[in-house]
Amino acid sequence: MSRLRRLIVEIHRRSLWQVLLIYAGGAWIAYEIVQSLTEGLELPGWFPGFAVVLFIIGLPFVLATAFVREAPAPRDAQVERAPETAEPRPDERGAGAEPAARHHLLNLRVAALVFLSVAAIWGVIATGWYLVVRDGGDIDVLANRKSIAVLPFENLSGTSENEPFTYGIHDDVLTHLSRISDLKVTSRTSVMEYLDTRRNIREIAEELGVSAILEGGVQRAGHRVRINVQLIDAATDEHLWAEQFDTVLSVETIFSIQSHIAERIAAALRAELSPGERDRIEARPTDVLEAYDFYIRGNNNFNRGYAEEALRVAAETYERAVALDPGFALAHAKLSRVYSALHFFHHDVSGDYLVPARQAADRALQLAPDLAEAHLAAGYYYYWGLQEYDRALAEFAAAREHQPNNSDLIQAIAAVQRRQGEWESALSNFEAALEFDPRSATKALEVGFTYALTRDHAAAEPYFERAISLAPDWATPYVWKAVVHLSWNGDVESARRAMQAAEGKISQSVLLSDFSAAFFTRALFRTLHDDYADVIREQTAADFGADTPAYYLTKADLFTQDADLQRARAYCDSARRVLEPRVRNAAELDVLHSQLALAYAGLGMAEEAIREASLAAELLPVSRDAFYGTDPVTDLARVYVMLGEHDAALDQIETLLAIPGWLSTHWLTLDPVWRPLHDRPRFSRLVEEYGQKRESGPAPRE
Repeated sequence: MSRLRRLIVEIHRRSLWQVLLIYAGGAWIAYEIVQSLTEGLELPGWFPGFAVVLFIIGLPFVLATAFVREAPAPRDAQVERAPETAEPRPDERGAGAEPAARHHLLNLRVAALVFLSVAAIWGVIATGWYLVVRDGGDIDVLANRKSIAVLPFENLSGTSENEPFTYGIHDDVLTHLSRISDLKVTSRTSVMEYLDTRRNIREIAEELGVSAILEGGVQRAGHRVRINVQLIDAATDEHLWAEQFDTVLSVETIFSIQSHIAERIAAALRAELSPGERDRIEARPTDVLEAYDFYIRGNNNFNRGYAEEALRVAAETYERAVALDPGFALAHAKLSRVYSALHFFHHDVSGDYLVPARQAADRALQLAPDLAEAHLAAGYYYYWGLQEYDRALAEFAAAREHQPNNSDLIQAIAAVQRRQGEWESALSNFEAALEFDPRSATKALEVGFTYALTRDHAAAEPYFERAISLAPDWATPYVWKAVVHLSWNGDVESARRAMQAAEGKISQSVLLSDFSAAFFTRALFRTLHDDYADVIREQTAADFGADTPAYYLTKADLFTQDADLQRARAYCDSARRVLEPRVRNAAELDVLHSQLALAYAGLGMAEEAIREASLAAELLPVSRDAFYGTDPVTDLARVYVMLGEHDAALDQIETLLAIPGWLSTHWLTLDPVWRPLHDRPRFSRLVEEYGQKRESGPAPRE
């Protein structure tokens, strides 16, 4: 008998065929179960493959056991056989059958034992991963499997003129993904930090709290475009999906590629896509390629912030886009937002931009009633333009139905709620916006700022620290950290250290020309520096911001603290001459009336000062704006102090201490502008009463 035949006979004699079939069948069933568990428990994609490897490792043990274990001998070796022609004796019929059956059973038991061992090993590792890593372990990227960060696409064209197009494609992919409610998408602000980064994927994913990263590159040459993208599992560094598009450049191909990318990402991350979401992703906003080019250039300028020059350039490019395609609803919506921003940030004191802001928003809604960006534009018009907060929230809510992952939209809702005095809802939404945009220093600042205004200073400080770590060259978080230390417990030394860390970051022009932004900074300088006059004198040596009301009022404050009242009056008069015509041209701006009131008070014009300060408080009452409404009340209190109307000043101060705001009992005792009140018994009672309330802390959040 040949060796091969003897091997086959031996395999058959040892029942290996049956054992292998049963083991393989059991492994296949187990693999199907593992696949379901992996998806259901949101385990890493390599767990099914890991199970296969374990079953393969277990197979040699099954085979080795079957060969090593003593097999039943042939019947002619166990009992003496009768002649071939004779019937087997009754005592021979079961002589070889019993050992063979027992051997076969033992082989099956070994196979079952190995199978159960493999399943147990996989189960232990899967359970450990689920409990330790997925739920609270060190690998935060697995906390949400349906989460993604789209890193800035690389400009592969080799020329800077194609950068706006590359950024535009990246921005649009982000917008498409933000329309998928079942997917968590990190905001643009956070991912732009990783432009041209060399950091590894896993590190980035952990910082952003996502499970997947999308990388891509865009190359544009003449009438052709090449876009390549790859979706990477952050936990394993494996490619979940990759594709390259090389096609003729047209609006059809560009929007088709963007839609395809969004849909493939949703499928790879097992995110459910509703029919409405699919329709919105596949919609083509314009049929004019040149209009789309101007639109993405407008986005690039709008994304730079709210400086006047960037906003005006953005407006011009959006205007070009809608001129080329009057039916371009997205461009109309963005144009409306720019107009509203020009008004809100006081680049348009006359109010000329409010009418076109409304017209552009209405046109966008007329063209696309379900477009999220159109409702967003209408919401900003009511918020920034008219301060009609209920209508703004209604529009924002409509926008969020179609774009649930837009962190800027969530923050806008929070900002409106804060102005309405809905502090708990505002905090919840500010924190949600930060979750979608974890690397945003401004969003971290807003959370801390809101906690500070509710006088929950212990909760506020970590967010200012976070903002400082994210934007170490930005002065504002340092200033607010100092404010918190003073308001919280009157810790002057800690506040000084915070301001020293900001040294060189607080520009002189801001200190002297932007009245509202520099208010706390000037108050801090007064409070923290015994040599306040010398400090301010150094800051104003170059006369930054000259011929602005804030500049003149800061100079007046300087000389008042320096007991040079004659020069203080001269600067108050300069402020008056600048402000009076401005107030006539923009009578609805409360800040101008407050500034004019302080100038009149410095000149001893009591009736005029009280009139203007009271009018400012009426224009922006706390009942209408819980956020900024405390500022004119504070200015009214200061006017009363300057005029010697101490009881009237204390009336306003008591109102301020009873509601959320920046003023605290420590500020009242430390800031020299309130010093004339210190010997009043009522002042002492207010400090004691509200100091005790502060020490007891805010009510716990639900």
